Amino acid sequence: MAELRKEITTGRGIILAVTMVLGSGLFGLPGLALERGTPYEALAAWFLISLAMVPLIFIFSDLGVRFTTAAGLSRYAEEAVGAWGNYAVVYLMIGSVAFGMPAMSNIAAAYIARLIGTPESSVTALSLLFIVTMVASNLFGVRATSAVNGIAFSTLAGLLLVVIAHNALFIHSGATAATELLSGRHPLSFRSIGSLCALLFWAFLGWENLSYGLEEFQNPRRNIPIAFWGSFAAVTILYLLLALTTTGAALAGRTVGGASGMADLLPRNVGEKGLIIVMILVLLANGNVWVFSISRMLYAAARDGILPSRLARLDSRGVPTWSLLTLLVLFSAVTILSPLTGLSTGELVILVSQNFVFLFAFAVIAYWRLSRGLKGRIVGTAAVLSSALLLSDLSWWILFPAALTAAGFVVWKKRTTAAGCAP
Repeated sequence: MAELRKEITTGRGIILAVTMVLGSGLFGLPGLALERGTPYEALAAWFLISLAMVPLIFIFSDLGVRFTTAAGLSRYAEEAVGAWGNYAVVYLMIGSVAFGMPAMSNIAAAYIARLIGTPESSVTALSLLFIVTMVASNLFGVRATSAVNGIAFSTLAGLLLVVIAHNALFIHSGATAATELLSGRHPLSFRSIGSLCALLFWAFLGWENLSYGLEEFQNPRRNIPIAFWGSFAAVTILYLLLALTTTGAALAGRTVGGASGMADLLPRNVGEKGLIIVMILVLLANGNVWVFSISRMLYAAARDGILPSRLARLDSRGVPTWSLLTLLVLFSAVTILSPLTGLSTGELVILVSQNFVFLFAFAVIAYWRLSRGLKGRIVGTAAVLSSALLLSDLSWWILFPAALTAAGFVVWKKRTTAAGCAP
């Protein structure tokens, strides 16, 4: 059987990881945080959630070096709870992307429609076009995906530099506010900060999906940790600079709250259209790398016999073409059917969000079981506390990932019983 090619260098790995994490929340969350708390509370939450991510990055980096396989999270789950965990994570991830990618495409389509001036009725067609573009980029291989994402990242970095340079005084004010926080001059509501951390946690989701691309890393023992920690440093610096900027602007009386609050910090010559173009590129890069990682998950699951063997076929360039085409059909079908069933984009996002409670739990349990000594216990405990930030947003939608997890166990149980294997 053909194998995935090891074409991911250190630089490509960092770009893939960064663009896997950065999405529409980059410009929306700073303003949304200011709507839900004071500028000081929002700034404190940004610093706290950044620190809370450290043990989780440590775990994903450690497990990534231990298991350099396209099975990724599925392999971690198998280590955590046994063979049935592999099935559960495969179903959880399919359930996540089946609704999450159409939701992302709908958001991108809304931006595109606003940019070109088409009516709202065109969003579904534009969403399908966006899906085709993401899958087509991946069909050309890792190098093409990395090139597209590199352009998007460079454009994003350029815009952020413009924002930072244009608002240098606000960054200074935000840094002053940070020192005041440490001095304890301003009263803070810890309940409000906890709620803000739960909101901002979503800005850091994405590194867990890098696990599905680790089989294609060159020199994995060296490059995997660099990709995780390098991308974490880049993303965290960007987030904290934006947090300082928006905090300083809010304290100066500027209107920067809300999902589009960042637009007020742009120079007039950039304006709304410039922001929309960058947002579309960021969403495209974010979608590209998700399609990349999930296609590898389908490939690995088919290779392990969990999904149909056809999905494990690679073309002459080592690209899992059948897995990518399956995702194209799945995303397109959900995009078309969602409006007919009354599922809004917001509800699609909620369905996805609940799944990550389960996905993170499998990784933390795997690390806990594999690690020995005081260091392992400290990191594992810290990761449990960090993951607990997700619990504040749980709703009855939690039944969706619970059902997918149960389905994974049932299918595994039936297959092992039919094969005459002891569970």
